[in-house]
Amino acid sequence: MKTNIYGNVESFVKAVLRYRVILCVILIILLLICRIFSNPLRRSEATIAQNIIKLTPIGSSTEEVIKIIEYELKKEIYPISVDDFLLSCSNPFPTNADLNTVVTSFRSCIGEYRNIFVRSVMIEWAFDNNGKLIAICVWKDVDGF
Repeated sequence: MKTNIYGNVESFVKAVLRYRVILCVILIILLLICRIFSNPLRRSEATIAQNIIKLTPIGSSTEEVIKIIEYELKKEIYPISVDDFLLSCSNPFPTNADLNTVVTSFRSCIGEYRNIFVRSVMIEWAFDNNGKLIAICVWKDVDGF
C-alpha cells in the first residue's frame, strides 16, 4: 500500500473529500449571501423610489401610471384615502412635493422578501386635482409570526 503525508491512501481520500465538502458549503453560503444582497427589494426606500420614478415620472397621468403598474409590473392596485396616504407617507418623493394638493391616491405591493419576518414593499402614488402624479411614497411593512 502506498503512503503519503497522510499516512495512507484511504486517509488521503477522506481528507480530499472533506475539503471538497467544506468548499461546497462555503460556495453555497456565498451564493446565498449574493442572492440576498442582490434583491432590489432590499434596497433603501429612497433607492426604490428613484427606480419607481423612472417608470412613473412625476407629472404622469393617473391612467398612465395605472397602465404601467398593471401591465408592465403586473401588480394589483388598491385605492386608498388621502388621509391614509398622508398617514403612511412620512418620506414622500420628491421631498418638496406639496402633499396638501393630494386628491386621489392608490397603493400597490410590489413584492416581499424575508429576513426573519416577511417584509412587504409598498408603493403609494398621489395625484392632484388634474390627475397628475405629484408624489410617491415607498415603505416596508413587516409581518410578524
